Amino acid sequence: MLKKEKNKRVIESVDQFYKFNHINSEKYASDQMEAYRENKTYDAQIARADLEEKVDCWIERFNESEREYFFSLFENYNYISENEYKHRIWQLSEAIYEELEEKQIAREEVLFVTVPSPKGVSCGGDQLRSHLLCANLDWGMDKNLIIADIKKMNLSLLVGKKAIVFIDDILGTGFSIRETIENFAEYCGEKTLDDYLIYVTGILITKRAVRYLSKKVRKTKVFQLQGEKNSIKNCMTGGYIFKEEEKRKIEKIIEKYEKEIGIEGEKDFTMGFGKCKILLSFFYNTPNNTLCSFWKCTDKNIPPFPRDKDRRPTLDIIRKRKKRNTDNAYLKGCF
Repeated sequence: MLKKEKNKRVIESVDQFYKFNHINSEKYASDQMEAYRENKTYDAQIARADLEEKVDCWIERFNESEREYFFSLFENYNYISENEYKHRIWQLSEAIYEELEEKQIAREEVLFVTVPSPKGVSCGGDQLRSHLLCANLDWGMDKNLIIADIKKMNLSLLVGKKAIVFIDDILGTGFSIRETIENFAEYCGEKTLDDYLIYVTGILITKRAVRYLSKKVRKTKVFQLQGEKNSIKNCMTGGYIFKEEEKRKIEKIIEKYEKEIGIEGEKDFTMGFGKCKILLSFFYNTPNNTLCSFWKCTDKNIPPFPRDKDRRPTLDIIRKRKKRNTDNAYLKGCF
C-alpha cells in the first residue's frame, strides 16, 4: 500500500513539473529510433516513463517526513527544453536589437561575445552560439558577429561595430562573464570598450549576478527582458516556494542533505556553486549553481538531472538501486 501511495505522489509531482515548465510529455522520447519514427523530440531527461522512475528512486534518499520539501522543489524546477531554449534566445536577441535600434544602431553593428570553453572542449557556449546564429538567420546574421574565442579573434571584426553584447546561458554569480569581459578588454586594449555600448545578458540571470556585475564592471548595462522574464529566483526566497515563516527551518533541512554530497576536494557545491540556490537544467546540461541534490551523483544520491561530467546512471542501475532499497526495507521490517 505504501509503495502505491508513493508512486502516486511521484506521478503527481512529475505532472506538476511538466505543467510548471509548459512541457507536453507526449512529444518527447527517450529512445532515438522512437523519436525518429514518431516525429518526437529526443530528450531522455524529460521523457515521462524515465523521469518518473528517476524521481521515484531519487526521492527515496530523503527521510519520509522530509520528502515533501523536495517534491516541492522538483515541482518548481526550471527545465529549459531545446524548443524553449530556441524561443528564449530569439526573444532575447530581438529585445536587444529593438533597444539598440532606438539608439540608431543597426543589427550589423552589434557584436556578440560568448564565454569560451575553459578547457577547450565542448561546453554550453557551443549550444548558445549555434542557436543564436539560427535564431537570427531570417535577417542574415553573419557568423563573424559571434565571437567564440577572444584569443583567436581578429581585431578587424571590431571595425564598424557600435555595441558589444557579452552573453551566456546562465548568469549565476556573474564571475565567468566578468572574466570574459576583462579578457576581452585586455586583448583589445583597455580603452577599446569606451568606444562601444556594452551590454551583459543571459538566457537566465540571478539578482545576485545583476548586483555583482553592476558593481564590478564599469560602463556596462545588464540587459533584462521587460518584466524580468529572463530572471531566475533563489529557490529559498520567502514566499516563492515555501512560506516566509517556514523558510529557515526548511532550508536547514535541505542544506543537511546538500552537505552530504556537496563537498568535492576544495570545492563546495552545497546549495549550488556560490550558494546560488537555483533550480535549473538546460536540455544539454545542468549548471553547478543548481542545488547539488539534483545533479551530483554519489552512492547516496542518484539525481534526476546529472551534470555531464558526473556519471550518468542508466535506468538499469536505478532499477537495481530501487530493488536493493526495497529488499533492505523488507529485511529491516522482518528484523
